Amino acid sequence: MINKNWAFCVCDFETTGISNESFPIEVGCIWTDYKFNVLNTYESLVKWTALADNSLAKNCWINEELSAFKIHNISYEHYKFFSLPVKDVVNKIKMINSNILEKYKRIILISDNAKFESFHMQKMYDSVTEKWDFHYCTWDTNLLLEGCGVGDPKPAHRAFADAALLHTNIVRSLERIGYYSSIKE
Repeated sequence: MINKNWAFCVCDFETTGISNESFPIEVGCIWTDYKFNVLNTYESLVKWTALADNSLAKNCWINEELSAFKIHNISYEHYKFFSLPVKDVVNKIKMINSNILEKYKRIILISDNAKFESFHMQKMYDSVTEKWDFHYCTWDTNLLLEGCGVGDPKPAHRAFADAALLHTNIVRSLERIGYYSSIKE
């Protein structure tokens, strides 16, 4: 049984690659209660000074991040024009977390790749020296989805769309295992 005092943040990132040196360039988050009812949502492109402020960055985007670009299709021009500074993105996430933590004891990140998403969320927080306000443990959904026959959905490779798809599949999985009928109000 999931604790009624917990909230969750279904999270997804698009990045410049899969190495520790890559940057999270888009974040999508859906905060839920213990029944996975949506409490809040947020999505943004994330501006990193190293990627947005010089012509060298554009060349890197084209050369080094080409394989990532082929997946997420976020053009450099779109990224540069629509992204918000990483500090603003983290501050918005912290503001939403703060509001949710007024009612819930903890917020647990949930993802279909827990290590990847928590690493990139932590990277954003660390880059602006903000205190981590999520629970220390990130939950990975792969066993739940596969065990319930839902499987890993074909992602859209845009952060919010993938988070929304994952949220839908979590709810479907919980329905299949009778989670909602076991909740006592």
